[in-house]
Amino acid sequence: MVYTRPDHNPPVVQWDTLSPLLRTVVTDVPVLSPNVNRPHPPSKQYKTPDNVHDVTTPERKRRHESSNTSDPKNPRLSRVKVIQIADDDDDDEEGPSTPVPGDTQESKKKAIVHKYEEELHSLVGRLSTSPDVPRVTKKIMQSLQLLHKAHKDLIQHVSFDLLGNLICMLYIMTAPNIDRRLLSEEYIEHCVHLLKHVLQRLLCPSLDNLVLSQLLQDAKSTVHPKYHGALKKKIDKVGLVHVTSAFMETVEELVTGLKLQDSWILSLSRAVVDTFSLEGSQASQANICLLQVRASVLVRGLFLHNPTHRPLLMDDIFAVLLKLPTTKRHMRTFKLSSHGGDVHVQMISMMLVTLAQASVRVSMDAVRDTARVIVHSLVQKCMKKDESHDFRQTFEHFVDDLLAMLPSPEWPAVHVILEALSGGLTNLMAQQKTNKLESQSSLLALHLLGKICASIRQIACQAKAHPIDTLTHPPALVECRDHARQLLASKHVNDSNANVAQCMVLMFLGDQSAHLSVDAEEFHRAQCAFSDEFRALKANVTLSNAVGRVLVTELVSHRDLCLHFDQMLMAIMTFLTRGQPTFRARVLKALGMIVDCDPLLMADDHLHQAITLSLSDEATSVRQSAVELVGKYIGLQSMLFPKYFAMLADRLRDKGISVRKSVLKIFKTYLQHTPMNPNDEAECVSKALRALVERIGVASEDESVKDAVLAILQDVWFGSSSRRSGHAAHHQDTVVTPASLRKKAAATNYKVLSMIDVVHHVHNPDWMVTLIGRLMSKNAVEIESACAAMVSELMEFLLQLEEGHTLPLLSFDGNAQRVATLKTLHVICQASPRMVLPYLDTLTVYLKQDDRLTKPTQMHVLAMAAAMIGLVLPSVEKPVEKWMVQLENDLKSLVLGAPPQVVKPAVDCLATLTTSGLHRPPKLLLKILEMLYAFLVKNPRMLLKAQQDHTLQTMILHPDPKVRTQILASLTDLLQGEEARLEKLHATQGTNVGKDQVQGDQEGDASLIGGVMQAQLPNMLKVATQKEASIRTQAIACIGLLLTQGLIAPMQCIPTLVALETDQLASVRDTAYLHLVAIHGKFPNMVSGPAIQGIFSSYQFQTRAFGKAIVCDTDNVVRVCFLCCCFD
Repeated sequence: MVYTRPDHNPPVVQWDTLSPLLRTVVTDVPVLSPNVNRPHPPSKQYKTPDNVHDVTTPERKRRHESSNTSDPKNPRLSRVKVIQIADDDDDDEEGPSTPVPGDTQESKKKAIVHKYEEELHSLVGRLSTSPDVPRVTKKIMQSLQLLHKAHKDLIQHVSFDLLGNLICMLYIMTAPNIDRRLLSEEYIEHCVHLLKHVLQRLLCPSLDNLVLSQLLQDAKSTVHPKYHGALKKKIDKVGLVHVTSAFMETVEELVTGLKLQDSWILSLSRAVVDTFSLEGSQASQANICLLQVRASVLVRGLFLHNPTHRPLLMDDIFAVLLKLPTTKRHMRTFKLSSHGGDVHVQMISMMLVTLAQASVRVSMDAVRDTARVIVHSLVQKCMKKDESHDFRQTFEHFVDDLLAMLPSPEWPAVHVILEALSGGLTNLMAQQKTNKLESQSSLLALHLLGKICASIRQIACQAKAHPIDTLTHPPALVECRDHARQLLASKHVNDSNANVAQCMVLMFLGDQSAHLSVDAEEFHRAQCAFSDEFRALKANVTLSNAVGRVLVTELVSHRDLCLHFDQMLMAIMTFLTRGQPTFRARVLKALGMIVDCDPLLMADDHLHQAITLSLSDEATSVRQSAVELVGKYIGLQSMLFPKYFAMLADRLRDKGISVRKSVLKIFKTYLQHTPMNPNDEAECVSKALRALVERIGVASEDESVKDAVLAILQDVWFGSSSRRSGHAAHHQDTVVTPASLRKKAAATNYKVLSMIDVVHHVHNPDWMVTLIGRLMSKNAVEIESACAAMVSELMEFLLQLEEGHTLPLLSFDGNAQRVATLKTLHVICQASPRMVLPYLDTLTVYLKQDDRLTKPTQMHVLAMAAAMIGLVLPSVEKPVEKWMVQLENDLKSLVLGAPPQVVKPAVDCLATLTTSGLHRPPKLLLKILEMLYAFLVKNPRMLLKAQQDHTLQTMILHPDPKVRTQILASLTDLLQGEEARLEKLHATQGTNVGKDQVQGDQEGDASLIGGVMQAQLPNMLKVATQKEASIRTQAIACIGLLLTQGLIAPMQCIPTLVALETDQLASVRDTAYLHLVAIHGKFPNMVSGPAIQGIFSSYQFQTRAFGKAIVCDTDNVVRVCFLCCCFD
């Protein structure tokens, strides 16, 4: 609101220039007007000059004379207050004719008035033409003249002559230096009724169709739309809005100078306050705004000078406030002059702040009382919702307006209202019972408290980021700041930022006083402790509105409202332990609104404790809200992740799948955008990756969560990374490297190091092999390229470790780094052995013993080196013979002298070497197979591995008879050992009845061996009828054990046993015969059918093994087969 007083200086009234009318009145009254400069009291001998200057124009004089002569009962004269003249007996002064006997008192008064009628017209003429009176007087009378002529029916209750006289008298009564004893209550009442009539009957209906409809409805009449449109055009043509605005300004001067009757105040206040309910169209918004701004000035005067009417005035204002629409597009029409942008607030909000700010004319306590009244009315009337209107939205709009006005220099009372409002809302929530916290009023109070806290925190952050003592731009601010410091130093006032800002604000207001609220400067002075030292402060430079906002921002940051932020925040956080889950989730939302303005609040210990408490809340919705709150700001401030990591990692195990997925998003954001600094982030990144990998190993975990984890790891390790590795590129000044290469190398290093760290802490990295394999199936070229780069980095790291260096960015050191690097290389090799093929020669080096390493480390290195070589060997196309011989010797040494954990991968590597066609060392292979029994007894599960990769089948069907014989012997030994173990276990159970024994793993191993043997039975039966007697001997022994232990079905073995019964070797023949007898004893009807196939197989067997079918054994003894015995 901009309010300026008339730009003229009141004239000094000299005694000699007074008109006879005024001089007579002043002479008759003992108490004189203080504005009259009179050296000594006038006496009756004082002579008035005859030639009084009359500035009335001839046309105006003729109009007045014709009006007076044509109408002896002129209402203007009939309402002129009769004034008694005390100098009737003065012979030297002209006066009325001496009354003759019989004249009445009324005729005497009429003669006196007639005498001074022309003098009164002369005074009115002066007021109409003098520059000391606003020029709008003529426009008012012309406008009323036109309206009277065009619309006599609408203003028929008001005489045009009366309106003219009322306006003239109003300017007389408000003219500078006018004596108060000339004021008439009758004319004041006419002014009030005039303004009320114009507002309610003309302006408001013409500006707002809703008001017109209501007016016609109340009057039970109708007006044609064309008639209303014509009226609006004529009102716009004569500028009635501007005329009425000026008239309201004059009435405001009258209100501030006189004590009006209660009826006048009530009538005037209701008419003026109703203007704030005008809506109108877009075309009429300018006129409505002008009218409402002037109305706010008049309401301010009524509020300030009539204390007893303040409650009623507040009731009228809030009655209008509750009627205002909450969804109107152009709801805010008052533009804040100090804002450079297009910032608007509601007119009703501006008026309420104006009333609170005007109370500073009384005292600061009055300001606080007014603020409390406003807050109390808002809480009582706007915290509810009815069927037609949502008053809560009105409350929120008002708070939004206050927050928009807070950094404005012309509205310093806003922070007092906000302080009272925050206290009232906090008390309202604190007094609510726990079961009532979900009420609409509590939720609204929480939301508004969050808004207020967010705004004052934003102001505090702005002031902290740009303190006034460090600003160097613009130059006008710097010069004004230096001037303010000099003034404070001259008065021995502390030059703190708050005092400097306050002094500069006073300078700004002194320079901008004509464009600011009328009470702004007075309010700032009332709040300033040293304002009495500076009565008038003027800046030696012109300060812009932007500088003014900067000064107020600094000033508000030192006020109680901002200083009480911590208490307000704590009050909000206390509600995290109260109410239902929906309410606690709303509290977290309010906290999020506050943290939006200052993300660094997430590092505050109190807020951290509150959010940690919410992360372990019993309600899933609250935990979800807490996770979303943390995740929102970790993306902006990655340094917050370590502070919340423990609770977030725990939420990865949350029972709510939505919570787990939200945590995964946080981890993804952190891992994608966080640099891995040597001392800060490495351990946290490693922990985050390990926490993600842990979810893959949980069997009950949802598949969508596992897929999300794999997607994160894929993006971190194999995606296009945009992260920065410790900002190392900014510090490398000695070596000039292209930025693209440097960025690529840094990203690859980070990926490989993070992968090494994860693999080190993970027990089973098979999931990583699966991940790489899946990625290669989708995008082979890109993933193979990434894996090739990783393998290159891993080999480089191995060389660095060989030289005695330590790898950076890892959460462990020492020999564990060497093992973890080889383990990571082994993972990639399992997924794609071709990636490691170029480095096969380097891997053979690790098959040698290294005395520098500890024994456990040495075993891990040897085992992984042998395993990787075994995986890569099938990809070798043309190996060098010398290299192959050396590899054979190294593997032989490991098989003969290394512990079992190394023997197994060495044996696998040798098996690959023999079966791949690259090299065939039968003696070594036989030695390996001789040791296979001892290895399989301790590691039965390796038999399943040999079955799955077809190693066992390859050995059983090996071209070398010795190899086939040895593998069958090893399997026979394994079955005999398993039978002995089971017998021993049975005996132990008999002697230890009642004792609990754990047998799950042992029974599982037995089942595993039986399953493998069943799978290899066709191969055993195939080699059982081969030419070599040693093979047949080992095969019948192994098949017999399988039959005895019940691991295979007898029907499969009957044809082979019948064929072997005709073997020339007696041990084989007798063993087959005994097994057939045992089968026939158990299943008498089973042997006959398969025996026919056995006779045919016997013929083939003898032809293949002996070259002919014979019936004699090696001693020429005639053989009788079991089949013949069965038919005897």
